[in-house]
Amino acid sequence: MIGLGLDLSGYSTGRTVLAVAEMHDDTATAVILRNSALSKYRHGADDAREALAEEIEALSKCIALGNIAVDVPIDLQGLPAPEGYIFIWELTKRPVDYAFGAMSPLADRLGACVARFKALLAAGNLESELGHRVFETYPAASLKLLGRAHRRYKGAAGRDLCNEIGVQLGFHDCDLLDDELDAIICAVTAAAPATFRLEGKRLLNRMHELDPFTAMTPLGQREPSGFVLLEKWPCRRLTVSQQNFETWISISGE
Repeated sequence: MIGLGLDLSGYSTGRTVLAVAEMHDDTATAVILRNSALSKYRHGADDAREALAEEIEALSKCIALGNIAVDVPIDLQGLPAPEGYIFIWELTKRPVDYAFGAMSPLADRLGACVARFKALLAAGNLESELGHRVFETYPAASLKLLGRAHRRYKGAAGRDLCNEIGVQLGFHDCDLLDDELDAIICAVTAAAPATFRLEGKRLLNRMHELDPFTAMTPLGQREPSGFVLLEKWPCRRLTVSQQNFETWISISGE
């Protein structure tokens, strides 16, 4: 089973990481895919249509080969003014964000990623793929569910913890940046069998357990569309390598 993962934290800065994971029973291989259009640095004055065309082509190639899980809010559930809101937090967060302590989808840097990816899905007529081939995930929440450190592993200060998490998850002989770790977790989430994933009604119930306030709102009664987390890690050993995106695509598409 092949799954792809896209960590969009560095969208437009060249720090976005795309990875692919392939499951082999209880082991897995992960490849960090370099130089895709999705991780290309973009200046604010660059041609938007040209950039979207390149990104649509890359994303379409990915979902032709497997499911892709993306670390960015996709279904905004009516934000910033959802119907029937009760609490102030509902004006800035979806129930799933509130339950798992995620950032507001419209917050500063995250909001830019949300807007860019929404435009990408719309321009590529890929919005209907949400929950089918395209999924939203949140690696920090998966780490929390797995009982691993899920905070302070970002940036230079968290580099040691980032690699410690990798060791705990069975990553073999690798030195990772946090964006790379998140992209691999996204890819494993996309590739993992259903018995290892938390989604749909079970995800909704877990949200209610974590924060009862989410059960008191109209939107909190709705299963998050296309949202999936890992509640069990599916492999005891995972090897990591790197490859050029187009090279990997050409080999995988044969």
